Amino acid sequence: FLIVSCHAERAALAARITQRRAARDDPSDADERVMERQLATMEPIPPDERDQTLFVHTQEPEALQKVLQRCGAIG
Repeated sequence: FLIVSCHAERAALAARITQRRAARDDPSDADERVMERQLATMEPIPPDERDQTLFVHTQEPEALQKVLQRCGAIG
């Protein structure tokens, strides 16, 4: 199995929420309050699961490619 742990800067996350709300085509009702609550309650990946974890910074240009390559490698 593979855990994909995605991260981005707080400002980038807030901008994505603003863009989705402005587009009015996203069914999610999550807003900045939801984001802040999720960030505040997020738990770290336990040490015994780190070997199966791919940490991805979603602002990196090749983030999706990195995930797809790793998924392909495990079949």
